[in-house]
Amino acid sequence: MSAVTVLTVTYGDRWPTLRGTLASVLDEPAAHIVVVANGPRPASAAELRSFAAEHSGRVQVVALEENLGSAPAFAAGLAVAYGYGDAVLILDDDNPIPPGLISDLRSVEEATRAKLPAGHPFALEVFRGVNSVHRAIAEGASVDYLFREQRPGAFQGFDLPALLNARLRGRAVTHASNAHRMLTVRAGGGTHTLVEIPNAMWGGLFLPEDVVSRGPLPKTELVLYGDDNDFSTRLGKQGIAIYLCLDLAIEDTLVWKVPQRLPGLRRRLPTTFQLPDSDSWRMQYLHRNQAYLSRVRMEGTKPASRLRFALNVAAKLVLLAGFGVLAGRPGYAAKLIAASTSGLRGKLGPSYPLPG
Repeated sequence: MSAVTVLTVTYGDRWPTLRGTLASVLDEPAAHIVVVANGPRPASAAELRSFAAEHSGRVQVVALEENLGSAPAFAAGLAVAYGYGDAVLILDDDNPIPPGLISDLRSVEEATRAKLPAGHPFALEVFRGVNSVHRAIAEGASVDYLFREQRPGAFQGFDLPALLNARLRGRAVTHASNAHRMLTVRAGGGTHTLVEIPNAMWGGLFLPEDVVSRGPLPKTELVLYGDDNDFSTRLGKQGIAIYLCLDLAIEDTLVWKVPQRLPGLRRRLPTTFQLPDSDSWRMQYLHRNQAYLSRVRMEGTKPASRLRFALNVAAKLVLLAGFGVLAGRPGYAAKLIAASTSGLRGKLGPSYPLPG
């Protein structure tokens, strides 16, 4: 079996989880690893250096002195990983892989290539239970509905006309078929179901050699949140399809949970307003980048879509202000509105402080 380069990014004090991920990859004889140390704590950095020295020739470390965000880190790591010329499997640092996953991916890749027209490039996404969209697709929900934020005119995943049409919304979720997006392939002695999706997460994305040769990189100015969606869009613009493999899965060692801190009815507010102030940087990057990507999708669209977009922008910003009042956090809402406005104006880069 030809070699695979596994790329992962770590930061802060995450050596305990990273160690398990690295060990699981090294159990695969045809795999080598590129680790981007994105501003790790001194103890974690020392452990990683020691591990790399112990496995010299199979583990390469790309050291970034401070946390630059996921987009710059994955860009730096991909630039190195592409240099090997092998297929690339991207993992989060808490994604230990089950035995045989890489050989299974290779088998599914070969079977998928035989099903598609000659020369049709594609990437594979491994199923992750932590991803609610992956779970919904497995349960039969419409891909078109689940990725509705990519519809021209939607803003930050919000589309008021569609929400007001409850009948359309229900039909889209429960009855729309994904048959036109599905492939069934036989590989490794079993049958695998693939579903074409427009966006992939970083962790679990597999890029075959013909994709690697094109050298796609994320937009570093996004810093983090939405950079994986933008990378997926860049793949799509190069004619590269992304297929979610429902039958190959990885688990997350760490699952980020939203703290339930608001009392009474305020618990029903959006997740954004149930986060502590210490996490405001997360939501500022998220809202800024979502606004920017929504605006980019509007380029070259028809006047009706632009009008719909303007309506959705106004409605969403008013809702953010209203939720801020209900949560007793108008200042926090103002930060999110300002971040959204920055995204609409294309003001990107490291605008908000990152941990470490």
